[in-house]
Amino acid sequence: MDVYGLFIGVDDQTHVWASTAVLKELGKPIRAGQLKHLRHLANVGFAAAPGSVRLKRHGVYAIQTRRSLFRIYGFFEAPDRFIAATWTQKQGQKMNRRDIARMEEAIRTREQQTWTKNLRLRK
Repeated sequence: MDVYGLFIGVDDQTHVWASTAVLKELGKPIRAGQLKHLRHLANVGFAAAPGSVRLKRHGVYAIQTRRSLFRIYGFFEAPDRFIAATWTQKQGQKMNRRDIARMEEAIRTREQQTWTKNLRLRK
């Protein structure tokens, strides 16, 4: 899986690298609020917002906003580097099969270390 630098500036406390699937979804106008929230989290550091960044299982975290069921699943490559592997739009408070499958995809990526960092998107 290729990941690309989303928020990797010198002022960011947590550098965020994202898969093409996450980048594509965050590029949609409906996701502007989530992108802004993720930008804020990267700037202040994920550790400063424990309510927005929650450990799910096997080292995979869910990034969430208060008023949305949209989730980004990913993991820490290092304490200050987060890999956003996949996303889901939950249908309710409980996780359904699709949500679990997306989280397991992130778990496999983390365990198998199957990501490659790229600084630029390929056109």
